[in-house]
Parts: sequence; structure tokens; C-alpha cells
Amino acid sequence: MTNNNSENYPKNVDIISGRILLGLIGLIAFLLPVILFLASIIFDDCQEIQTTISAYYHTNSRDGMVGMICALSFAFFAYEGYSDDKSVFNDSLIGNLAAIFALGVAFFPTSVDASSCIQELDNKIFGIVHNVSAILLFLTLAFFCIFQFTKLDSNTYCFSNWNKLSDKKKSVNRFYIFCGILILICMLVSGIIMNLNDENSFKKSISTYKPIFWLETLMLWLFAAGWLRKSKFLGMYDNNKLE
Repeated sequence: MTNNNSENYPKNVDIISGRILLGLIGLIAFLLPVILFLASIIFDDCQEIQTTISAYYHTNSRDGMVGMICALSFAFFAYEGYSDDKSVFNDSLIGNLAAIFALGVAFFPTSVDASSCIQELDNKIFGIVHNVSAILLFLTLAFFCIFQFTKLDSNTYCFSNWNKLSDKKKSVNRFYIFCGILILICMLVSGIIMNLNDENSFKKSISTYKPIFWLETLMLWLFAAGWLRKSKFLGMYDNNKLE
């Protein structure tokens, strides 16, 4: 690191495990709900948005869904971040946890009610593993945005040194923190909606708008925005350093 206001990765960090993997993770996360919806239209002739992103497993889009999530998991496993990070919660550990949780989402399909496009599936064990994996995955992504991306260097979190940051670095960190906190808010709202009784008038009134699907999509896009901004994979800002 050159100073406390920049986040240049050390020269010995493999670029494959840094910028490219960050960009790959961000792109997959952004494109996942879009591709699943389009694939469902093409292969199932189903123009109905499913109740959740996970429900697309029960359509003919399942192979694409599992493949993209497995690619995301592989990228998480391969991502190492700072090579000199000796902290307990380093990028490599958090990435490995995210990879495991992503595989749980991919290989343990969620329970779903029947719709015009899918048949009902009620496997309580698979459903529990899937839901726990999804919750832990989104918590991990929020942790990345709030704590890992805002570090001053490989071992120093920004919150105790906020006044030492440049105005530019403060602005960038606010963006990452905003993405992470909004992910947590979306998780909370999703949990409240899902735990409402099916006969609840409010839940009935919003069910046609598929709120959980859109909240999950927003969480993925927030995560993707943070990671793509961090990696500068699309050539944003100064390409010579990660912020």
C-alpha cells in the first residue's frame, strides 16, 4: 500500500485473483436474474416472473442457474485479495465462505408453490439448507462491501481512521457502505414479507408484484455495483489501482 488513502494492491497480487475475478463475480451477480428471466421466456414460453430467483431452478432455466452460481462459487474460491492480509477475516476466508454458501444455494433447491410455469416442490430439508445458505451468502456479500472494500490497507479497517481518509476515499467508502447496508435492509424486508401469514391482506396485495424476486435482484445488483466499482473491471476511473 502506498498510503492510507489508496487501496493499491501489492505488486505480488496475481491479477487473475484481483481485478478480473472481482469483475467476473460482479458481472455474474448482475446478469443472473436477467438471464434467468429471459431464458424462461425462451425455453419455457413463460413470461411470468417467478416468486424468487431460486424458483427458476424449477424451470428449464435450472442448468443455467446452477452453472452461473457454480461459476460464481469458483471465482470466490479463487479470489485471494490482499496477499499480505493476515487478519482473521481476510478476503480469502470470506471468499471461501461465500463460495460454500453459493454451492448450498445451487444444489439444494428451494421449496415452491405451483404456478403456471412450475410444479410444486415441498422438500423441507432442502428448503431449509437453501434458505440458510442464501441468508449467509447475502450476509457475506454485505460484509465484503461494508468492511473488506473499505479497508485502508490489508489489515486496517477504515472506521477507526475515518478522519485520516481523503475526501475521495470517504466518498468511495460511503458508496460501498451504502451498498452493504441496503443489502441488509433488503434482507430484513424480505424476511418480514416471507414470514407473514399467507392470508395477510398486505402480503396478498403485493404478491402479484413478486416483491421477493425484486428484492433479491436489487441485492445482487447492489453487490455487483460495489464489486465492479472496486475492480474497475469496466474501465471506470483510474485503471491503475483498486479503490
